Amino acid sequence: MKKILLITLVLISIGIGAFAQVPQLFKYQAVARDNAGNELANTALIVRVSIHDGTATGTVVYSESHNATTNQFGLFSINIGSGTVISGTFGSIDWSTGNKYLQQEINFGSGFQSMGTSELLSVPYALYSVNGVPGPQGAQGPQGPQGADGSTGATGATGATGATGPQGPAGATGATGSQGPQGAQGPQGPQGPAGAAGAQGPQGAQGPQGPAGTSPVVNAYTTSGYTVTPAANSNIEWAGPRVTITVTSSSQKILLTATYTMGSTGGASGLDIWPGYATTGSATPSLSGDGSYSLTCAAGQRNSYSVTTVITGLAPGTYDFGGALSVTDITQWNSNEYGYVSALLID
Repeated sequence: MKKILLITLVLISIGIGAFAQVPQLFKYQAVARDNAGNELANTALIVRVSIHDGTATGTVVYSESHNATTNQFGLFSINIGSGTVISGTFGSIDWSTGNKYLQQEINFGSGFQSMGTSELLSVPYALYSVNGVPGPQGAQGPQGPQGADGSTGATGATGATGATGPQGPAGATGATGSQGPQGAQGPQGPQGPAGAAGAQGPQGAQGPQGPAGTSPVVNAYTTSGYTVTPAANSNIEWAGPRVTITVTSSSQKILLTATYTMGSTGGASGLDIWPGYATTGSATPSLSGDGSYSLTCAAGQRNSYSVTTVITGLAPGTYDFGGALSVTDITQWNSNEYGYVSALLID
């Protein structure tokens, strides 16, 4: 049976601002591909997302699932916070305490497969403001002066009619009329209430436990650190921290996710980000999968950008994996921002 792989591109952009009413959700987008790199167009799948508190393996404070279908380009979108709730309450997440991590799992019909867990590096300030602690109540102001007398009101409504007078004497009895025709049969009355339910039967015996499954994951790798300052030269360079993995077989695969927080003091534009890899020590990465193009950042803001891909067909050897970037427009991007890279080595 042909094994289906998932290649996703996730772009989570969290802006900081004030809103009259904050929607209790944020967007997640991805592209599904097979192991040949072709988009899985018009394909049904189930997406399960979980938010961990504190660490990537911390307590799950919220979990939900979505039934999604890719479009003709393999793209699907979900709004996190509007799915079928598995556990927790999205509106009760305390964004003000501890780091939060987003775990993604996909089910094509044969069970969920983990796509990794990434830290949410920009706090959703709009969501945090919904759950923020209100300030103390101000002191009561002095009483205002008494207003002037109002004008005379309109005339009231007419009073109720008086009681009916006594009944007059009865008249003579009239002749008996002829009997009228029989009326039509009335509708059937409603069904009576159901009887009480019988007692519940005894619980059946528990079946035998099935055999334990085997995991295709050989190892997991994570790292974090400062990003580079992009140069306006259109050259492709490493975006920041990267993990080093030794591949022992060309049939092995690497599921790579790279997330970077990029900011600007005066506003910046023209930034492209891709998943990348290279032989260990190489200064120029090779690109893999789809990237995020022509990214911009407003003055005084920071945005988080994530890219994810599955890399296959590498010859045995030791490689570096992480995010790659290129700048083609005026650059005022900040230095010493922060990035996070995670990868799974899969047989």
